[in-house]
Amino acid sequence: MPAGAVVLAGPVSAAPAVETTPAPTVPAPRTAVLAIGALAVGAFAIGTTEFVTMGLLPDIAAGVDASIPSAGHLISAYALGVVVGAPVIAALGARLPRRGLAVGLMAAGHWVAPLFWISIGLVAYGILYFFVHDGLVHQRWPFRHVPRRGYLKRLYQAHKLHHAVEGRDGAVSFGFLYAPRLDQLRETLRRNRTLTPRG
Repeated sequence: MPAGAVVLAGPVSAAPAVETTPAPTVPAPRTAVLAIGALAVGAFAIGTTEFVTMGLLPDIAAGVDASIPSAGHLISAYALGVVVGAPVIAALGARLPRRGLAVGLMAAGHWVAPLFWISIGLVAYGILYFFVHDGLVHQRWPFRHVPRRGYLKRLYQAHKLHHAVEGRDGAVSFGFLYAPRLDQLRETLRRNRTLTPRG
């Protein structure tokens, strides 16, 4: 063996493999802007439903002929749904993939037939109530229009007779899209001794 030679004890092994974590994909700027915009709109909507209702509570109570404490139960019911519903959904969906859970909840709310049609009915009722009760009867829009003939005139006058009595005792009641004959309503008010006969 030549002088100065190095004797190796055995074959040289390769360097151990190191597991590398792939770098997270960065979303495109447009995708990021859309995502942030959607979160901002959602946060605004949630804040509006929770906090603006408190300031509008006297108007809501007056619109449905209820006391302010009674109308306040709307806020309590919403808060109860959030306080009870959020932890229950979080606990039941803790082991489920987040995206699948979100899509499943949206699909359930949209496609479960009773919930879907109940929500459609509530939306339609709210739109009609706004135009008939708040707009036509109480004139809560920027312009004033008093109907002069036909069904809308009878509906307008019937609602005015309904509100001729302070409170609910002795008032005439009917469906807000149904306009009974005015002479029948006046006779009912006279029988209840809440309307003074003319003349």
